[in-house]
Amino acid sequence: MPLSRNTKATGLLALLAANTIWGLYGPLCKDLLNASIVQPFTAAGLKIVGAALLFLLLTGVLCLVAPHHPQARERIARADWGKLVLASLLIIAGNQTAIILGLQWSSPIDGTILCGVTPFFTLLLGAVCFHERLSRQKLAGVALGFSGMVLMVLGGQADSAMHVSHPVLGNTLFLLSQVFGAVYLVFFSGLIQRYSAFTLMRGMFVVSAVAILPLALPGVLSTEWHRLTGVMWMEVGYIIVCSGFLAYLLLLAGQKRVEPTVVASCNYLQPVVATVFSLCLGLSTLTIGTVVAAVLIFLGLGLILGRRKSRHTPAGS
Repeated sequence: MPLSRNTKATGLLALLAANTIWGLYGPLCKDLLNASIVQPFTAAGLKIVGAALLFLLLTGVLCLVAPHHPQARERIARADWGKLVLASLLIIAGNQTAIILGLQWSSPIDGTILCGVTPFFTLLLGAVCFHERLSRQKLAGVALGFSGMVLMVLGGQADSAMHVSHPVLGNTLFLLSQVFGAVYLVFFSGLIQRYSAFTLMRGMFVVSAVAILPLALPGVLSTEWHRLTGVMWMEVGYIIVCSGFLAYLLLLAGQKRVEPTVVASCNYLQPVVATVFSLCLGLSTLTIGTVVAAVLIFLGLGLILGRRKSRHTPAGS
């Protein structure tokens, strides 16, 4: 059944809101880490555990007010729990931790741009592991995209004033986070198709919370929380509630109401928001190399996604 204009408009607004939230996430998380009070692994633990608790709380509310709602009743089959654990370690624990560690050493502008390159790795993994054919258009997209990635990673320059201490290492971690996402999309497609995105995200956040809590807890206990200012507390809340929970709900709502190509296109809003906000806060500088690299990456993504449907499970920042 075709979707109505109002339904599509609602879905588009939800997608724009989700990508705006993720666009602001990089600069705000970078600003929090710059104070050297909350360590990256602690921030990752707070985000994952906090989001897991919010997903469980929402499920509990649904069970009480709408017990027959599909999201309240759907459960992961016992036979799929092994796959769910592996998927969780890739797309949540590994992905999110690599992004936050990358933000400690690199620029939020670089991070937001490089965290949109999952389609490149997904395409290559599909071609290598499942012998999927690549058209000339997609090969050109891969060539352009990887040229941009290499330029951005190797062209990064340390800047003590901007707290960019190891840009090559940080940008490499951003790319690693997207490799995790690509492996998840390629090798866990059966799991993705069997369950709703909400059920999967809830399960994966809970599993990742259990995995990361013992590792993050020492940092949480040793953090001098009394040193955090009001702005820093707001940044902590934003990381947990907005980027770790609310944005995913908005994305899920949007994906149900608009075409996959629109979902993919809205991702381009993230680097725009991150760039503007980072420059306004003085967290990054925009160089010619970054601009050229970003143009190459976006042109490559455009060629790859031009005739390719996006996966329905979110892989946000």
